[in-house]
Amino acid sequence: ILPNGVLVLEARKSILDNKDLWEYTLTGKIRPQDISPDNSALSERVADLHISKVQHGKLPDSTKRAWFIRLYDWIGPF
Repeated sequence: ILPNGVLVLEARKSILDNKDLWEYTLTGKIRPQDISPDNSALSERVADLHISKVQHGKLPDSTKRAWFIRLYDWIGPF
C-alpha cells in the first residue's frame, strides 16, 4: 500500500499444458474508494493495468525464424 492509500496489485499464474508452460501476469493500482466492502474490486477500476501472457515450450520455439532468415529480411533482397 502506497502512502496515499493506493493498493499496488501483482498477480501471477502458471499453467502447464502438454509440456508447454503458460505464464500470466497482472499488475496495476487501485484506489481505496474503488474497493467494495467485501474486499473486491471491478477490473475496470484498476489503473495502470498491464496483463501479459508468455508461453514457454516447444511450440513457440518451433515457430521462431532462424537468425539468417531474419538477417535476410533486415537486409532485404538485392
